[in-house]
Order: sequence, then structure tokens, then C-alpha cells
Amino acid sequence: MEFKIEARMPPRLFSKVSLVYSGIGLRYFHTGFIPSGLMHLGKWVWRFYPLTLVRLDKTQEQHEEVLFSFCFIYQSINGKRFFVTQPITFVDDIREGFEFFIENIEDFAKEACLNGVDIELHQVLDEYVSYPTSYTCISYDLSSISCNHDVFVEQLRSMGYKEYVKVWTYGIAPLDDDEQTVCLQDVSPESVSRMFIYENLFSYRSWTLPTLEHGLKPFGTPQIAKFASRDGLTEAAFILRPDLLEFAKKYRTPIPQLYQKTLGKYPFSNLKVVMWLAKDIDTLLASLKKLIHSETLKGFKRTEIAGVEDRLEEVKRALSGVGFRPACYTTILSKELV
Repeated sequence: MEFKIEARMPPRLFSKVSLVYSGIGLRYFHTGFIPSGLMHLGKWVWRFYPLTLVRLDKTQEQHEEVLFSFCFIYQSINGKRFFVTQPITFVDDIREGFEFFIENIEDFAKEACLNGVDIELHQVLDEYVSYPTSYTCISYDLSSISCNHDVFVEQLRSMGYKEYVKVWTYGIAPLDDDEQTVCLQDVSPESVSRMFIYENLFSYRSWTLPTLEHGLKPFGTPQIAKFASRDGLTEAAFILRPDLLEFAKKYRTPIPQLYQKTLGKYPFSNLKVVMWLAKDIDTLLASLKKLIHSETLKGFKRTEIAGVEDRLEEVKRALSGVGFRPACYTTILSKELV
């Protein structure tokens, strides 16, 4: 059996899985060509590569789409790298094709003199995971795909990949309200974002993809921002997003940000804390309880908190202790090429 890789988005992708693209060049997304790039070794290179693996059957003169990934060149703190999002599979037998797919991605990265390859793999633990489901600008409805987490991890390790990080998302229905000692303040997302410049001053904080520019991260989405303060001092900060996958599934569009007027009136049922900072565990939990019961967030049926790095055992225990349950975890595996 022979394989080849084509730089395109397969039409069956959109019928198989609901997704949200929250990167730049929204109006170009459907074409598979997004006008975005970056300078590398004195040359302008395209950032966005939609790659489809095709299996060829020469005896019957047929071809079959096997899997698909969005791939990005991005500037990380460890140099310019190739990032591969969760592969979407279209057939059951993917082992042989997956190895071919990764080998070709590595060859491309080497030819482009990139520093390495990172691959994001999800393991779903709940019936549903809210947007954003990825640490990139592409989020899938994970309940509608086979993530094949353990299969892909096993193959990648045999190819020299190592686990770079494992990050958890926790979810909860509305918490029982009780008396809290923190005061939540509505602020602009920009002011909270500026706080994250000083994130090292906080003992606990969410994990985010270590990029030096915004071409890979989600942006331009409706956001809610909150400070938590005690005695006039900022103790915690949160950036939240409503679940854009709800809108995408209802209106069959992967780019809901183009419909801001409709988005502003849409009755979202799920909400996600995508970035957070906290001075200590008690403040984090108290702030989350106050957050979920705040007047501006009433009506949401479920809340998630993302970016809980696996090494933060205290945070994981504390969240579990007040009723949060793991919704999924994301493993990012990496391989250095130069």
C-alpha cells in the first residue's frame, strides 16, 4: 500500500467533526489558504499547512483519505517549530499511515531548518469538552472523533518523541454557594492579559503554549475577564470564554467569530476558564466559587477550567475536593531536529 500527503482540507472533515477556527484570516479559512506567514532565515514562509494523508490503491485506481491534521510553523521560546494538531482519522487502520505521515512532516521541518516538531493529542474523559479544546487556534468537538491517544503516543515514542507536557481540563456543574471572602471585579480582557506578563509573581497559573507571537493562539473571541481581590490586593485573575462549539454546531460554521452580532445574543450553556493566576490554592477555589455564582455568569449549566498542568498536584487535589472532575487531558509530545 502506498501513501501520499496533500496540502488541503478534506471535504469530509466538515461532515465528520464540528470545529472552530479562531486564528487570523477568518474569511479565508474555507479555502484552506490562510494569508499568514513569518520570517525565517531571511525568507517569508507560510505558517499554515492543512495536511491530508491519502492511501493509494493502484490495482483499483482508487485513493482513500486516511487522516488529517492542521499544522503550523510557529515561533516558540525554543526556536521555530512545526506544531501538529490532533490527527482526525477517517479509517480504522492508521498505524502504518501515521508513521508515514509523521516522517514526512519531520522531513519538511528539516528542509525548512526548523528546530523541532510538537504534536498535540487529546484524551477525552467526559461526554463533552467545551471550547477551546486545543492550545492552538483550532478546536474540535472531541466527542465526535476517535482521538486514538494511547495508539498515537505509543507510535510517537517509538519514533523518538518525548512527552513535553500533560495538561488537564476539569469541569463542574454549578457549585454550592457559600460565603466567600474574595471580591470579584469585572475588568477588560486587555488589563487581565497585561497581568499575565507578571505571572511569575503568582504561585499557581495556567499552562499555555510557549509562543512568542500570536499566530498560533486563539484570539478575537468573546471574552470575560475577572480580578479577585482581598483587602485591595489582587489575589487572582481569570480570562473566560463561552463555548463557541455550541454556536458552530448549531449553525454549521467553523468560524463563528464572523457573526459577532449573533454571537452577542447567543444563549451559551457552557463556559471555560482558559487562563488563570492565583496567589494560593484557597484563593483559587474561593474565586472559582464566586465566579460561578456571579450575576454576570448566571445561566451557565457547566463551567470548565483548563490549563491545569499535570505537575500541579495541589491544584488537582483541590479541584477534585470541591467537585470538579477531569474532562480531558492533553499530551504534547516533542522531538528536537537540530
